[in-house]
Formats: sequence, C-alpha cells, structure tokens
Amino acid sequence: MGFNKKTVLIALVISLLVLGAGCWGGGDGETPPDDPPNGSAGTAEVTVYFFNGEGELVPVVREVALDEDTPENRLRAAVDELLKGPAAEEADRLYSQIPENVELLGVEISRPYATLDFSAELEQMGGTTRVFGTLDQLTWTATTLDEVSGLILEVEGERVGTDEHLFTGEGVLFDRLYRPAAGDWAREASPAKCLETFLVTIGPNVEEMWSWMGPRARELYGTPENIDWTALAEDLGSWRDYEVVEEIIRDDVATVTIKGDRVVEGTPEPDAAYPARMVREDGIWKWDLRAD
Repeated sequence: MGFNKKTVLIALVISLLVLGAGCWGGGDGETPPDDPPNGSAGTAEVTVYFFNGEGELVPVVREVALDEDTPENRLRAAVDELLKGPAAEEADRLYSQIPENVELLGVEISRPYATLDFSAELEQMGGTTRVFGTLDQLTWTATTLDEVSGLILEVEGERVGTDEHLFTGEGVLFDRLYRPAAGDWAREASPAKCLETFLVTIGPNVEEMWSWMGPRARELYGTPENIDWTALAEDLGSWRDYEVVEEIIRDDVATVTIKGDRVVEGTPEPDAAYPARMVREDGIWKWDLRAD
C-alpha cells in the first residue's frame, strides 16, 4: 500500500516530537525539569558577634548555605562562621577573642538550651578578658536563634564551667551561659524570648533570677534570698524540647504558653502546657507567675 507525500510529512513531524519528549526523560509531555540543585537546600542569614575597636560586641550578618534548614544546622553554620573570625575587609575594625584552630565537634538543641562541643583548643587561652570575651561571643551568637536562650559548653565531650571541670586555667565557673536582663536586646526581645531566658537563669544566682521577675513574683518572694530556686529548677527549670504555642500581648501584659512532654521529679507529664504571665517593666518583659 502506498503513502502520499502529505502522510509521510505528518508521520515525520510526529516522530520528531516523540523523540524530543524522550530526550526530556519520560516522553510524557511534561516540561523539562529545572537544573538540579547544587547540593544545598538554599541559603540563610545568621548573625555572629565580634568585638569592635571600643571593645563592644557587635552583630555581623553572614549568608550561609544549608543542606537542610533546621535550628541545629543554622547554629552550626553560625558558629563555623564565628570561628573563622572577621573577614579580611573587617579586620581593621573587628576582632575575635576566640583562640585559633578551635573546631566545633557537635551541636545539640533541646529548647531552651543549645549544647556546643568544641575541640581542646577552646581552653588553650589565658587572661580573664579573653576568656570572658570568648564566652560572650559564643553566648550572644548562639542565643540569636529563637530556640536557644541558654548555652552549655563541652570540650571533647565533657561539660565545662562546672565544679568538676572549671573552664580554662582561669578556673571560670558558669555551668550555663545566657544574656543579661539589661540592654537594648532585652528591650527588643519578645515575651517568649524573655520567658525562656528567665527559665535558663533558674539556679543559685538568685539575683539574676530576681532581675527577670515581675511585681507579682517579687511580692510573692519578698527578697531574692527567699527564692527557693531548687524547687523552681525542678518545676519550671525542667522544661526541655518544648514548643511556644501561643503568645498573646495586650498592652503591657502578655501570656506565653509552652507545651511539650516533660518529666517532673521522675513523673512523666505527656503533652503538658504552662501558660506564663509576663509583664513589661522598664521596657523588658518579665516573668510574673502563672497566667490567670
């Protein structure tokens, strides 16, 4: 059976279309895919802290690549940038107190704490100015994350700053690190961030706890010396790996609700919730007992 020229031409066009579709990987009529990713999920901005010529901590924003955008990956990227020190074009106005050749070995976040594990070089420095400068840089960098308000340091897997392992030859004791209840950062912080910072201050330094307490709480305890911090540590201080599920602000009063599984004195409390009453005093949100 013969074919006319028109039939042959149509068949040739159809063949070319099918062949072209096959080259896109499937021949199902779908448009060709975009270029494959370059190995990262994208970029993100992180904030690190260096010192300026006046000895003040200043924030510096860095753009980093992330394989997956998680709090742990953001924190790891931020600390890696911090360990690199100021860029060449910043060296005339910024500097770091952190020793050279320090390696970040591990990152773990269990809200409100982050645990950072470093190589032994972190402790190879002397002088109180440099030691406390290093601690401040690490603390302020870590606590830029919403999920982190307190920092725990480890060196080669061992927790430092404790009675069992004082930090560096200066013998510094801190157990955990956090930002103070003062300065512009505290006035700009949300009720949730202030609540979480109060949670990480719960401990023997009752004066620091007192600075995060509102008028109701201060009236309840009377003086810092009357605070039973061990009881608070077993209750509020035991919250870990929770979510902030609600933050309601009405003028100078706010309610912040955290929720998660917790264990209090060995007793599991699954899906527990705690609504905290926060009041704004001198521009800073402070813990003022449980919300009504």
